[in-house]
Amino acid sequence: MDPIHNQYAPPAAPVLASAAPTNDVLGWVLLGTPLLGGIAHIVLPPLLGAVVGIASMIATVILIGIDAHRWRRPAAQHVVGAVLLWLVFYPLYMHRRAAWGAPRKLALAIGVTAFFVASPFCRPFLVAPSRAYVRCKSAGQVLGDGLTCTIEHQSGASSLRACWDVVLTCANGPGGTAHACGDVAPKETTTVSLPFSSLTGATGCDKLTKIELEGLVVTEE
Repeated sequence: MDPIHNQYAPPAAPVLASAAPTNDVLGWVLLGTPLLGGIAHIVLPPLLGAVVGIASMIATVILIGIDAHRWRRPAAQHVVGAVLLWLVFYPLYMHRRAAWGAPRKLALAIGVTAFFVASPFCRPFLVAPSRAYVRCKSAGQVLGDGLTCTIEHQSGASSLRACWDVVLTCANGPGGTAHACGDVAPKETTTVSLPFSSLTGATGCDKLTKIELEGLVVTEE
C-alpha cells in the first residue's frame, strides 16, 4: 500500500482489558457489610452480635466471589483467599479492584476492617452495662408463707436473666437456702415467688431474722 494511504487509514478499534461494571454499587455493599457487622457487635447482646458479625464475614466472602466474577477475575481464587485469611485479604481485595478500574476504596476498607475488629472491645465504652437489682422479703407474716423476690432492670438495652441463692438466718441458727432465677425486660420489674417448699433446711427455723442474697449472676438474653 502506498505510504500516503497509510496516513489516512482509519484508526484501529481500542482494545479493552475487561468489560468493567458501569457502576460500583457492589463495592459500596462490600464496604457496608462488615461495617454493619461491627455495629451489631456494639448494639446487640454479645452472643447475637457475634452471630451477626460472623454472618457479615460470610456475606463479604460471597460478595467478593460475585464481584470478582463481574470483573472477569477468577472468583474461586479470591473466595478461597477471603476464607483463609479474611482480615488481610478483605482490604487487599478492595485495593486490587482499583487496578481493574473500580474507584479506590482502600483507605475506607482499612478503616472498616479496623472498626470490625475493634467493635467487640468498644462495647463496654459505648453501651451502658446491663445491671439488675434483686431484693427478697417474706411473702407473709411467717416463713411458711414463702418469699417474694423482686428483680428490677436498672440499666442496659437488653432483657436480663438473673439467678441467685437466698440464704436465711433464724434466731436459732441457719434457716435454710433456696436457688431462684427470673427474667426481666428493659426498664421493667419482675416478681419471683419462692414457696416454703423450695427452701432447703428451713423447717427448723423458729424466727426469721435475716435474708441474704449470694452468687447473683446476671446475663443478657
